[in-house]
Amino acid sequence: MTPENDPSQIVAGIPNAELEQFLARKELAVTATGYISDVLEVDVTVGALLTLSQDIEPSDVRLAAKRALRCIEAIGREGSPVVRAVGEAGLYDYVECVVTYGASEKRYLELMEEERLTAEETTAIYALRQSIAEETDGNTPAFPAMRRALAEIGMSLKDAADDPDGALAKLEESGYFLNYVGGRTFDHPVFSPGLAALRVPLGRNIDTPRGNEAEQYVRTVTEGMRDEAEE
Repeated sequence: MTPENDPSQIVAGIPNAELEQFLARKELAVTATGYISDVLEVDVTVGALLTLSQDIEPSDVRLAAKRALRCIEAIGREGSPVVRAVGEAGLYDYVECVVTYGASEKRYLELMEEERLTAEETTAIYALRQSIAEETDGNTPAFPAMRRALAEIGMSLKDAADDPDGALAKLEESGYFLNYVGGRTFDHPVFSPGLAALRVPLGRNIDTPRGNEAEQYVRTVTEGMRDEAEE
C-alpha cells in the first residue's frame, strides 16, 4: 500500500479541526446505519446496502437498500441540512420515514418548516398519508390535499400528527373516503359527506384486470414506478 493510499497517513495529514468534523460525520453515518438496522429489523452494512442497491431486478429489497443509502448520505454529508433540522434526537424518525415511506429529503424538510413540525410529527404525517392510501385505492394523497381536507374537519397537519388515528376516523366520518367507482378513493375536499354512504358498483370493462391477473398487473406497474422514482 502506497503512503497516499494508507488511511492512517491520510488521517494524519488532516488538520485537527477538519479531523474532528470528519470523525463526527463518520459517527453520524454509523448511527444512521444502526437506525436502518433497527427499522428493517436486520443487521446491515454499507457494503451490503451498496450490493443490494445494484441488483438488476426491481424488488422491495433493492428499494429499501436505495432508500437506506439516501439516509446515510443525507445524514453523513458535510453540513447536513437534515442533522441541522432534526437534531441527533430526530435522526431515527427521519431514517424510519425515508426507509419505510420513501420520503425525500427536500420534501421532508419543507414539511417540517412549513408546518413547524418536529421530526417525530413529520414522520407521523407520512404514516397517516400511507394509512389513507391503505384505506382507499393505494395512492398516497399530496400533502396540500391532506392539508385542505384536514382543515375542513377542523384539524391541522400538526393536530393530525399528534392524533393520526383520530384524524383518520374523522376523515372517514366526514365522507372523505368515497366508493363511487367501485373502489374507495380519497377525494379532497368533499363537500357532500353523504356520498360516503353510496356503494356504486363498477361496470364491467374488458380492459379492467381482475383477480390474480389484476394483482400481478398492479405489482408489475407499481414496482417499476417505485424504482424509477428512486433512481
